[in-house]
Amino acid sequence: MPKNAAEPVEVAESDEYEPTGAFAADYVGFTEKAGAFPLDVVAVPLSTTERQLRTSGRPRVEIAYVSEEDAAEGRNLKWVRAAGWTMDAPIMNVLLESCKVAPVLTTLKFWNSGIHNETFELLLAGLTHASMPITQLYLEDNVVPAGKAFDLENYVKLVNFPELAEPTPQPANTLDLPGTTEVKFVEPGRTGLKVLSLRGNGIDDAGATLIGKALNENQTLMSLVLYRNKITCEGAREVFKALRLNRTLRSLSIGQNFLGDASVAEIAGVLSEITLTHEETVMRRRLIMAGDGEEGAGAAGADGALGADKGRRKSNNQGKAGASPAAKGGKKNERTPSAGKGGNRGKSGRASSKKTPKTARGDDLPEEGLGETEPPKNPLLDNADKNKQGQWIISGNRSLANLNLAHNEISDVGLAALSNMLQYQSAFTSGEGLMRLSVHGNVPPNNSEHMAYILGEMADRDPFAAVQPSDPADEL
Repeated sequence: MPKNAAEPVEVAESDEYEPTGAFAADYVGFTEKAGAFPLDVVAVPLSTTERQLRTSGRPRVEIAYVSEEDAAEGRNLKWVRAAGWTMDAPIMNVLLESCKVAPVLTTLKFWNSGIHNETFELLLAGLTHASMPITQLYLEDNVVPAGKAFDLENYVKLVNFPELAEPTPQPANTLDLPGTTEVKFVEPGRTGLKVLSLRGNGIDDAGATLIGKALNENQTLMSLVLYRNKITCEGAREVFKALRLNRTLRSLSIGQNFLGDASVAEIAGVLSEITLTHEETVMRRRLIMAGDGEEGAGAAGADGALGADKGRRKSNNQGKAGASPAAKGGKKNERTPSAGKGGNRGKSGRASSKKTPKTARGDDLPEEGLGETEPPKNPLLDNADKNKQGQWIISGNRSLANLNLAHNEISDVGLAALSNMLQYQSAFTSGEGLMRLSVHGNVPPNNSEHMAYILGEMADRDPFAAVQPSDPADEL
């Protein structure tokens, strides 16, 4: 009989199973010792698509090795996928025990696996094991069994996995003023998930709000998939607001939800330029006074280049006047001359993508495609200008390379905001900003010039434009 579901599987010391290092054999061995229901273990090619996996037949455990040679020898396991069956506590324990002897295993995938609070806690405990360097986790189409629950706070635990260590007091990096909202910038350096997919889990605005707040503190996650959930403008705004100061996330998929023009205006603003709130302004001053500006030069280091930056902005503003599809008095698909925009331009005047890191296409987003990045600097220390109201303005988020807004409820108004954002990024950056923007499946008019502009602009930026996914299951 299986052990109590609330406790890890315990095997008598005399009957303890000795793992061999081969996942298939170890899974069978641990299953027999635990008295759990056995499932077939099937090795599939590493290149197998999600569509192929989801039509693979009866419930089983699927595994993929780094190469065919590794598969033949049963070593260098790359990912493990449990799909189409409800995982109880004994099986979750068996699966995690079998994974502990796979030193290069980086990815766990759970599809329609009925994970609930109890099995989730076992999963989270297993992920913290030193011999399981998991950096990619897929928890998709999770249907919670009857009589069980799955708390929204579990998503926060995944975004911020592992839990933050006890913080060292840093007055310059923590704002604690009466009547204000706390603003934090978590220093980089801790390990955690790089890829997290929560596709098709029925996440609503309450869940999206919690995820957005978690992203405010996260400095490790590079790809987040929220595709096919129940998020509206309200929840999406909280996710987008987190990107004001989060410079680690490279890919965000929030397609096939219920986003409208209001939330699109939010992300368009975040990716263009950011007007600092009062709390952020106070934080910026504290960071400068603490000498955390570039080269440790304090106020001079952080703000000394403002004059030059302002001149650059004025020059670029003059160069781009009338170029955007929504620009006043200009033709909607007209481009600005390349001379007015800065370096690294192609013949078409659009920004070249040669120096930008490539992102992977398809449902999987391997670490190799994400690329290694230097630890992010606090964006509050970026060069800043003041507007007419005396508010500080910093450059928007240039780290996000992939944004999927497909199959939502975005009209031509929202597309106009995105079009202006792309024009702004082209004017103020070179080889930075969005490389891929998916907006198909929305509700603009057939002759939308904003849509035409976006498609033309992204065709030049996207290094994978010629290999669009043929199936929604493989969309990012």
